[in-house]
Amino acid sequence: SMSDPISNIEGDIRVNGTLSCDGDLIIDGQLEGELSVKGNLTITEIGNVGANTEASYLTVAGKLKGEISAEKGVLIKSTASVLGPIDTSEIIIEDGADYSGTINMNVKLPENL
Repeated sequence: SMSDPISNIEGDIRVNGTLSCDGDLIIDGQLEGELSVKGNLTITEIGNVGANTEASYLTVAGKLKGEISAEKGVLIKSTASVLGPIDTSEIIIEDGADYSGTINMNVKLPENL
């Protein structure tokens, strides 16, 4: 099957409001508001997002502030600054990353526990 397209918000673009994307999204620019990505979301080192964020997998190398939900996982790179609660199944925080918030690991437990 065809892979979903990758959309890119360039460094000189500022978005205010609600943004949804059916495929993968790379943000080099600035976004304020609400963000919903069905695929993988990458916020690069020059990206700056202030939004409640939902994605399948989230990689942050830049700035992100808001409530974060990423079903498959979160990678916070060493260059990142992230503020807000994270709801995910798997998380990696590299040395040097700046993270402040709570992490809720929504791991499915066996019913017979």
